[in-house]
Amino acid sequence: EDREPLVELAHLAHSEQGFSEEPLEARQAMIGRFLDGNEAGSVPHQASTLLYDEGSGQLVGACLISLWEGWPLVYDLVVHPAHPPQGLARRLLQHALTVLHPSYPVLRLFVGVGNPAESLYYRMGFAPGPALASLKLQP
Repeated sequence: EDREPLVELAHLAHSEQGFSEEPLEARQAMIGRFLDGNEAGSVPHQASTLLYDEGSGQLVGACLISLWEGWPLVYDLVVHPAHPPQGLARRLLQHALTVLHPSYPVLRLFVGVGNPAESLYYRMGFAPGPALASLKLQP
C-alpha cells in the first residue's frame, strides 16, 4: 500500500534536486525492484523507514536499505522538498545505522558529486570512496 506514495515522493524529491531526469516509469521500476527484492523481517528491511506526517498522513521521508554484494546499501534516501528541514534525513540514516550495527560493520551509499546530501554524509562520518562516472551519448 506504500508503493505509489513512495514512488511519488522519490520522483518528486529527485526531480526537485535536479539530479534525476528519469521518467516516472523508471522510478516506479526502481522502487518495485527494491520492494520485490527485500525480504520482510530481514535486517535491511528493519533498517528501512517510511516517515509520515502525523497531521496530514502524507509520506514525507524514506530511507530504503538493501543488500548489495552482501553488504547494506542506502538504496534511496528522500525527504519531501516542501517539508520544513528538521534533520529528517539525518534521523532516517541514524535509525538505519542503529538497526544495522549489530549485524553489519558498514553501510554503503552512492551519491552524485554536488548533491546537497553529500555534505550530510561527510558530517555523519561516511568516508569517500572511489569516484565513478557515467557517460551518456547525446543524440
